[in-house]
Amino acid sequence: MKFFSRLYEQRLEKIIRKDDSSLPTHIVLIITESDLLEKRSPLRILDFITWCRKYSINILTIYVSLIDLDTAIKGQIYNELVTCLTETLQDVDAGIDLLSFDGKIENVKNGGTSSMQINISLGYGGKKELTKAFREIMSEVRSGKLKPGDIDGSAIEQHLLIKYGYDYKHIMGVAQGKGGVRSYENVLCNSIIALILAVAYGMYHEIYPQFGAVLMFAYLGAVATATGDTLASEIGETYRGKPVMITNFKPAKPGTDGAVSRLGELVCIAGSVIIGVLALVLGVIDLPASGPTTYVFWMLIVVLGGFLGTNFDSLLGATFQQRGWLSNSGVNLVATMGGAFISGAAYYILSGHVV
Repeated sequence: MKFFSRLYEQRLEKIIRKDDSSLPTHIVLIITESDLLEKRSPLRILDFITWCRKYSINILTIYVSLIDLDTAIKGQIYNELVTCLTETLQDVDAGIDLLSFDGKIENVKNGGTSSMQINISLGYGGKKELTKAFREIMSEVRSGKLKPGDIDGSAIEQHLLIKYGYDYKHIMGVAQGKGGVRSYENVLCNSIIALILAVAYGMYHEIYPQFGAVLMFAYLGAVATATGDTLASEIGETYRGKPVMITNFKPAKPGTDGAVSRLGELVCIAGSVIIGVLALVLGVIDLPASGPTTYVFWMLIVVLGGFLGTNFDSLLGATFQQRGWLSNSGVNLVATMGGAFISGAAYYILSGHVV
């Protein structure tokens, strides 16, 4: 029987490989607590996770149903299940969130650079979660905070445990770990180049005034790159269309390293423009201007650095990151260096300086 089952699985695999556009990015595995505590259950779960990775299923939700028992007994079973799951998944390279039967979320493990997220719900979800959401909505209607006509899918999602913006990206398999919160490493690598340039400008712009403006625009290029990349990642990944790889413009799945979309490119430019406008309004660019065209020139230099730096980030993601030569934080660091160089060099050359 196993032989025929394997033949059938191989046939299904061939069908899937021919057209993977219909593959889901989120799968829910529903089991009982007795299933989980079986002797071979840990191996089966690990095999299932391996299968999900094979087909680029980036989010797996394991729902474990608990029989309705006395609270103390239920709590004891819950603790046993948590221990079993923790031991089983301790070496799995994925972000892991645990949802308890009383509706509390605990981040068990940060996925780091892993694109896979595993959600484990122990006796909570489905009917219970929706019932709680509807009760909260009815309370808001009674108190006048919410009008009956305003109740729609978005309003309901706001009362679920994972909100809309993060939830959509979670389903697409591109959400940031820790509930959407970025790590200190990510923040540091996005900002360290700008910080170094800002310090260098403060120390040397009066001693070497001819290079002060170059350092200033390099700083703005780094900030514009970090801003454009963040907006392109956080907003661009929710693009409903099909993104393409920056290297060959072939269709790619949302969240793939090196994938770009029209929405991502637009918000990248918008972010760079915002940095340029703020630099002018707040007096960061304190150079003498000969007229409106000078302000436009300065803006274009900042936008150029931000736009090209962000796309350089995508190019690094499609090449160095996919080969494992750079982490996501490493890509951010090199990309902000690139954006800084582009804006600084553009100002140096176009302002009439001679190397």
